[in-house]
Amino acid sequence: MRINIVLILCLSLFAYPGFAVMARAKNSSGWRSVVPHDVNDSRLWQQLVPKLMKHHMYYGALAAASDMINFFDDLPTKRLAYKTIVQLIDLGYPFSTRAYFVPGDIEPAKKSEFSQSYFLYKGIVNLNDGMKKWADYYFNKINKKNFPKYLFFQALQEYAGGHLKKAKASINKMLKLIKGPGNFDLAKKAARTLARIDYQQKKYKESAEIYETFLLKTNPISPEDWLEAAWSLYRLKKYNKALGLLYNLESKAAGRNIYLEKYILRALIYRKMCSYKATHALIKKFNREYGKTIFGIKIGEPLSRFAVLNRIVNANEIKYEQEIKSIRELKKEFRSVSKLPRRLRPVAKYVYVTAFHMYLRTENLYRTQALETAAQRLVILGESLKFLQFDVMRSQYNPNTVFKEKPVKNPVLLETNKNNFIIHWPQWGDYWRDERLSYKGTLKNKCD
Repeated sequence: MRINIVLILCLSLFAYPGFAVMARAKNSSGWRSVVPHDVNDSRLWQQLVPKLMKHHMYYGALAAASDMINFFDDLPTKRLAYKTIVQLIDLGYPFSTRAYFVPGDIEPAKKSEFSQSYFLYKGIVNLNDGMKKWADYYFNKINKKNFPKYLFFQALQEYAGGHLKKAKASINKMLKLIKGPGNFDLAKKAARTLARIDYQQKKYKESAEIYETFLLKTNPISPEDWLEAAWSLYRLKKYNKALGLLYNLESKAAGRNIYLEKYILRALIYRKMCSYKATHALIKKFNREYGKTIFGIKIGEPLSRFAVLNRIVNANEIKYEQEIKSIRELKKEFRSVSKLPRRLRPVAKYVYVTAFHMYLRTENLYRTQALETAAQRLVILGESLKFLQFDVMRSQYNPNTVFKEKPVKNPVLLETNKNNFIIHWPQWGDYWRDERLSYKGTLKNKCD
């Protein structure tokens, strides 16, 4: 009989009565963490973290590193903890790690990739707290001219300040310096920032090229890149190509997250092409998926009843997304604890149980606001789509609009030259997918 993993984790809490206990140290005015006796050997933690990384148990490794910083004072343990956090950032950990660097009190003597990363993140923490003098202290320990991460940080500061040309120059300089698989995620972030700058400068062709030639060829693909690339193509009036990218967000490759923006962009494309039929089908699909939820929201049912609200992506509620994703990943990784060496399993179970419980508690702090924001966006989008349908419907009575649609042949063979050809594989609806599994739209523009 399979036992629910959440129940296992919650019941396991009773095995660690000392978890997350904060006790006043004797003869001390401060507070310190108390670690249960059976997991208070720092050597076990130092052995555990590399094993977690080896088995791709990244969220557990982050939780273990956080505990190591809080529980132990010896330099080797703290150094390993921060090296692990820096490694996870380089691998693409998607959320803020600021809180882990606030208590950082190590001073790596040797100038290395790790030491420069550590000083950079310490400097950023102090800069965000308004302590410029301390920020400069840490930044001055970095090779500012040749350390790629610092150049990217500088580019983001310039971008935020509206200095787009300077930001592009910093990113281009940074890209010339990075090499090797360890910088892959940094290269993706830099390329995405360049694409966004080009889009902001209305250089839509250049922006689209960055997505098409690099970001959309990476593995795994970030679903947001499909969306952002589609916006660039929309601005270039390449509507069917933009639709093709948006169809990827309907596939399993998009993951469990819901991007409401895809409905907005598809609706705008259908309006540009005067396609009432496609607009009506989109609204019908939207109502089928979210109609009951919207009705429940309108009559005042508790938002916690609608699980779909937890899946709506909202940049303004990133902290809540961090909590629910961490809970989900910890639950999955907990199943692999049995793969670890037997001597390390008690520490690993302690890490997962305490981290899971902590995220459950903090999730409650952000849940209400996040669900209200998601509900509001969903309701407003539903009403907006209704008005858009009427707008597209009126185009049917435009005497300058021709409503003719040529049937798609089965299949279509397009000869481009002697050695290159494209085969269109028609599918039901307003799109097709080629032999490379790339989607493209087949709608005809009825506004011409």
